[in-house]
Amino acid sequence: LMRLDSAGLAYNVGDSLTYCTFVERAAAAPRCKRFSAGNIMNTYAGGNAVPPQELRYIRCVTTLLSKDRLNAVELPPMEVQHGAKLPLPENRALLVALLGAIRTSDTLKFLKWHAAVGFGRGSDGDIMELAGDDGPTIRKLVFDTLSENTSLTELTLWTGHDRLAGFGDIITPLLARNKELPTTNAAVARGAVDGASLGVCQAALVRRLVEAKFRLPAAFFDAEQDRCFCEVCHARRGDEAAYVRGKPPKRYAVPVGFTRLGLRVNAGFAEINNVFSEWHVCYHGTKAASVEAIFRGNLRLLKPGDVGLGGGRISVVDGHIVRKFTRINRYTKREELFDPDQVYTSPSARYAAHPAYAHRLIVDHPDGGRRQ
Repeated sequence: LMRLDSAGLAYNVGDSLTYCTFVERAAAAPRCKRFSAGNIMNTYAGGNAVPPQELRYIRCVTTLLSKDRLNAVELPPMEVQHGAKLPLPENRALLVALLGAIRTSDTLKFLKWHAAVGFGRGSDGDIMELAGDDGPTIRKLVFDTLSENTSLTELTLWTGHDRLAGFGDIITPLLARNKELPTTNAAVARGAVDGASLGVCQAALVRRLVEAKFRLPAAFFDAEQDRCFCEVCHARRGDEAAYVRGKPPKRYAVPVGFTRLGLRVNAGFAEINNVFSEWHVCYHGTKAASVEAIFRGNLRLLKPGDVGLGGGRISVVDGHIVRKFTRINRYTKREELFDPDQVYTSPSARYAAHPAYAHRLIVDHPDGGRRQ
């Protein structure tokens, strides 16, 4: 395991505790970045408890999903007897954490969840509420998770005759959407959305989507600095693919396929620091969950070790390098110190938008309906 780049783990019969240990060690292997994990299928003791080895397995799977290291996974059932509630608060918390990891995963393509919790063992589907909670049903949590995940393309929720447990009308379009996302993103870059013909700029739609997704005061924005970089607008202006700016001069790539929403800047700060005459142009990728926190911090980016306004300490993202080391820069051919405790930027918006830095997200269409 210490020497593998990827692995497929399968469980049939035998010692499930040994299998759990094997999965955990695979997760700890530094080079093993992509693998799939098979299911642990055990019977429940008396029908009133989830076996501890399955909880270990689910905890490990949750961690791997949150680090984008799983391509495929098979999960055991987490519900107990017909119509029963999840028995323990820690099991409910584990389920919520698992669904959160599935929601944000950028690598998970295949998911099989035997008798998935909330998708029952009868014709009624067993809508099961989180025991002791006043929140939504588990099934709704699963549907919300699937609607926001952008990587899943194959899903099985039930081992019977209908692998989608009778909810194909809801789930099938979501999976089809994810399969089409690469093509859709390319169409957006060309200026085509929702079947609109080429030549239609989508900058106004982008602003509406941002307003619908994030709770950001209008005072932060400067509409005069908005600029659309879709391929249509880029070609219409006759812009180059890259320009030089800053002191000393450095090249940066024009963010073709993106839309810029202008932000107000402190005029005094910009003038005294020669921001617009000497600073370089660069891009920073982040998660949607971090956007509002960045705005609350007055648009300042924090590096690992810094403390945010809420008192939380910023740490290196899971799966990224955590220690300093020297290396040869492949561009300059010079030795340099790589320090992970920094704010990372790039002269390329496409590089900054890589899933390692910026997760894709799904937003409900501002015109309503079930479009996303």
